[in-house]
Amino acid sequence: MEPADRKDYISAQEQNRESVLIRRFFADRGSHLTHWFWPALRWSLPVVWLGLRIPHERLLRGYARPPKKFLGDVDVLGASLRASSQDEYRSYVTRVRELAPEAHPTQVEWFATLDMIAERKARWPPDLSYIAAAEVKAAYYNAAGDLKAAGDKYNGRAQAAELCKMGFDRVALARFVVTEPVDPQNHHPWMVASSRSSRAMDDYLDETKGISVTKDDPFGTVLISSGAVLGKLEHMAGSTGGEWLREPPENPHRAQAAELRQAVEANLLEVMSRHPFPRTFPVLILACSDDRCGLLYVSGADPAAVCPDCRKPPR
Repeated sequence: MEPADRKDYISAQEQNRESVLIRRFFADRGSHLTHWFWPALRWSLPVVWLGLRIPHERLLRGYARPPKKFLGDVDVLGASLRASSQDEYRSYVTRVRELAPEAHPTQVEWFATLDMIAERKARWPPDLSYIAAAEVKAAYYNAAGDLKAAGDKYNGRAQAAELCKMGFDRVALARFVVTEPVDPQNHHPWMVASSRSSRAMDDYLDETKGISVTKDDPFGTVLISSGAVLGKLEHMAGSTGGEWLREPPENPHRAQAAELRQAVEANLLEVMSRHPFPRTFPVLILACSDDRCGLLYVSGADPAAVCPDCRKPPR
């Protein structure tokens, strides 16, 4: 494999920094984010179904939206894939334990889940009674040690609040900072990446910049910092750390948003029902970049899969 070019790192992106970050961190099968998103959003990454950068308009088809409301995108929404029945899941766990009695319980659960998906024993379309969502913001920490593109302390709050009003069960404002890779000189590259990642978090949380969080927020807020190393992109190598500044509560607007949530579930179910049982994960729902086409479609695990109708790339 050729070493990664500097221009391909998230820190080098301009207008599409957030979309690249979402694809690398959420859609990657070896996701580094499970520690922070399970149990906070109940996403057992990567064994999940996720919608990436889905326009509100397409999720709410059939619902009469108020003027000037719900005009943006949902950066990430989804839930964990589940077994078709708990009895069947327990039988798979028992089988794995018999084959690998020394395995750690988390490994047992992991291999049992893999076996169930391979043998078409997961529920599809999935149960949509629980769906979480995240608003994603992407900043970067350059080689000179300057925090860039973080916005103000209120960045993303309005969008996260609007996701709550769409009726998702839990919502998070996920603020990321990625470091520009630097020459480690005589030091171990991962140690340098870890140190720069920590400094980036400290800068982000400095009271002169900061992140606004209140005890009454209907959504959670997390800051995740990724330290990059030269030669491999962020989802392949490096150092990742994070901190929940407020854990996501159960959405207090869920009940009053019942009509919107019903529309979201109906539109997702229509999309999922067109797709055969997935054999890879994460299972991704993508949105065609051409608004004239407007298709939502399922991709096995490829966040760059083109629209099956018009062959345009996803948003």
